[in-house]
Amino acid sequence: MTQIEAGGNDRVAALTYRDAGGRTHRIAAKAVVVAGGAVETPKLLLLSRGRHAPEGLANETGLVGKHFMETLFWSSSGLHPGPLGSNRGLPSDGVCWDFNAPDAIPA
Repeated sequence: MTQIEAGGNDRVAALTYRDAGGRTHRIAAKAVVVAGGAVETPKLLLLSRGRHAPEGLANETGLVGKHFMETLFWSSSGLHPGPLGSNRGLPSDGVCWDFNAPDAIPA
C-alpha cells in the first residue's frame, strides 16, 4: 500500500498500491486497518496527504512519527543433554542510549 486516501467526515475513501509490475492501482474502501508496526504505520500515515488530510492522516497535532523509542528484544533458548554452565559469563543485550540520555533531547 502506498497511500490511504482520506474522504470527508474523517472517513477513508480509497487505498492506492503498486503491483509487482510497478503499476499503481486505486481501490475504494469503507474501512482500513493499519497494522504496519512502529515504523511503517507512521510512514504510511504521513504519506497519506490530501485535501482532507494536508499533514497526513491522523496528524492534526503534527505528532505522528514523533517521540519514537526503539525497543528491541530477542530471546533464544534450547535444550542440551548435559550441563553447560549457562549461569557463567556475561549477559548480552543491545541497548542504544543515544536518544534515552536525559540531555540527549534538547528542551
